[in-house]
Amino acid sequence: MGDEDPTLAVGDFRQLSEQMGVLGVLNRLELLQKLQLPRTVGEIRLAPARKDRDNRAERSISKQALESHLKKLVVLGFVNSRPGEREGRPVIEYVVNQARLFVFLDELRRISLIRPVQDPAGTATRGSGATRPVPTPRTGPALVLANGPFEGREFLLLGPGPWTIGRAKGLDVSLSYDPFVSKENSQVERTRDGFRVRTLPASRNGTSVNWRPLAPAESAEMRPGDAVGVGRSLLFLRG
Repeated sequence: MGDEDPTLAVGDFRQLSEQMGVLGVLNRLELLQKLQLPRTVGEIRLAPARKDRDNRAERSISKQALESHLKKLVVLGFVNSRPGEREGRPVIEYVVNQARLFVFLDELRRISLIRPVQDPAGTATRGSGATRPVPTPRTGPALVLANGPFEGREFLLLGPGPWTIGRAKGLDVSLSYDPFVSKENSQVERTRDGFRVRTLPASRNGTSVNWRPLAPAESAEMRPGDAVGVGRSLLFLRG
């Protein structure tokens, strides 16, 4: 997926724009949360979006407004409607369509692939700052991105090391797209038995191994398959 072309057709942009317009309403986002379980219109209570002090928390939007929100979500597939039953009576139930939300987020993810062709100095950079990823041999130990716009990208751990992980361009493991990663966040070192990772002193964002945060002066051994978290990015060690 690291070599994915971020180019979107006009039709793709139009569809995404329509979808974001529908989801960009507070009450509809709240509806998605409430519809994790199938509910009828009568079973949904939704407070109005507060525009003034007269809107009290105990108030609920009208049935007509609720049905209007549901209709827009159903038309674009974010919510499914289906026949159900309550106390022996037929009803229409509504439930969130997780598969459609997943597709929407994956399509939206492609927008995050759009980036400058060159850095301000006019030269292509390695790591995630490059115009397109440079193919690398899929052999030897590596840190592999497991999420984000460049999911699947490999950062080989060859030679004696160490290797620096951070947001700055030109690093061994450059995650310049992630604003939650420090410029120089973490360092991976080779050991006799494998690799260790630690947070660099200047980092304000920390490091986790298998979802356990490391203390400021702590380092942790990494084994193949271990997950390394920096910012909102997740990498796995391939042995």
